[in-house]
Amino acid sequence: MKPGDKLTRLIRIPLLIITLLFSVIVITSVVLQNHNKARLLISHLRQDYLVKQKEQLRSQVAQFTLNTEYKSKKFYKEATRSLQKQVGTALDIANTIYTENEGKTKKEIIDRIVATLRNIRLKKDQGLYFIYTPQGQAIMVPNDPGLEGSMVWDRQDVNGLFFVRELIAHAQAKKNEPVSWSLKRSYDSETNLNKIGYSSYFDKCDIIIGAEENIEILQQQLRQKLLEGIWQRHSQHYDHLFVMDNKKEMIVEPVSLIQDPSLCLPDKATFSLLEAEQSANGESFLSYNCDKQKTALFLQTLPKWQWTIGAIEKEVSPDSFLADKIALIKQQNRLDNLQLLINCLLITGGVACLSFYLSQRANNSVYKKMMFDDLTGLPNRHSFVRQLESEIQAGNTVAILNVDIDDFSTINERFNRQIGDQLLCEIVDRFRAVVDSDNHLCHVAGDEFLLYFDKVIPCELGEIDVLNEISAVRAVLLDPFIIDDEKVHITCAIGAVCSGSFRSSINDLLRRANIML
Repeated sequence: MKPGDKLTRLIRIPLLIITLLFSVIVITSVVLQNHNKARLLISHLRQDYLVKQKEQLRSQVAQFTLNTEYKSKKFYKEATRSLQKQVGTALDIANTIYTENEGKTKKEIIDRIVATLRNIRLKKDQGLYFIYTPQGQAIMVPNDPGLEGSMVWDRQDVNGLFFVRELIAHAQAKKNEPVSWSLKRSYDSETNLNKIGYSSYFDKCDIIIGAEENIEILQQQLRQKLLEGIWQRHSQHYDHLFVMDNKKEMIVEPVSLIQDPSLCLPDKATFSLLEAEQSANGESFLSYNCDKQKTALFLQTLPKWQWTIGAIEKEVSPDSFLADKIALIKQQNRLDNLQLLINCLLITGGVACLSFYLSQRANNSVYKKMMFDDLTGLPNRHSFVRQLESEIQAGNTVAILNVDIDDFSTINERFNRQIGDQLLCEIVDRFRAVVDSDNHLCHVAGDEFLLYFDKVIPCELGEIDVLNEISAVRAVLLDPFIIDDEKVHITCAIGAVCSGSFRSSINDLLRRANIML
């Protein structure tokens, strides 16, 4: 019996028992899971469908919102360019006045510029010119002539912005950017008057000339353009969308509502309730019945325009297309159970084969660990002794050599342990050239080796044969070993003994060989 036979049985039997128990547990568990799998899949499919429908409505609203923001930015850029153009016109007027009145004083020229620009209004009554000195003195202030002649450098809007300073700074730095500010209305303290202005520096008279417009008027123009654009493309791109004002009055009705009488919108109270439940980003979703027709509604508020953008669509029940999927799921479950049974049978057979393979491998591994050296792969002392015993019991005379490498510890210290191990393996490769097989070699430990030769005549008649073998061992070590591009010479001490010379046990022979070193 090999040393690993007991371990083989210990591995094989428990592994088969564990495999059978595992198969039973797996089959029971999977069958129970498959029983609930159909219901779970149907539930998930229904939820996924509703989420997808909701995302489609959100996508339509988001597309419209992005288009609105794009047009808004484009409109304000055009408004800014218009302001810049009007200020440029004012600078041309100021330059012409300056040229025509070159002999007059600076104050007289400025007065003429003020007189000329005071009555010019931008785009009918939408905007007015203003003039400041770089130090913040008001020369011409639209809609508030009482401030003219006074210092307005520290004038702030309702948000604490020193807007006069900003206008002057932008002009002096030649920034092509407008300045926005908000002022309290003189007739209504509850609302603000929002303005946008652009300014430029007229260096010939050392004054700041600019123009301002009422943002509310711009917003009204933009809102009108946006609504006109919606009407123009409504039927092609936004057939599910509608637009309401802050009073929940319909501005743009959805085409789908007109085309499908079964659709209807909730009442104003429901819309107000939805607004109260909106998320932080102003979105809300409602699923409701309209004449027994399930309807999905998505809302997005745009506070900037005081609009509510919505999308409405029939909420189609997923059951209409789930029937086929349920049948497929049940069929798939049956196939899964059948496949599971087949797999368990295959696994059981495979584990049986694997257990046999692993037990044999474990047996071989244990045998190898017990009989061979890990580093060199040579037989260890135990295996070597068994081989010698078989040779001597067969009546053969053997010569045993005990080889000890000189100063091997110095090599380990000089290089490192890993290099030392590599060197031992190279020494073994050279020893293989002088023995019949690896069974005649043994790595005892560290730098010590055992070799034996079975083709020798009795030592009492021919000690020269042992000397020849000793010479052969020394000869293979004569050539230097190369370590890190450096030649290293190895020498050794050899103790030899012949089995025919003594009536001793194997251990005695090995001990004598060690003494002969």
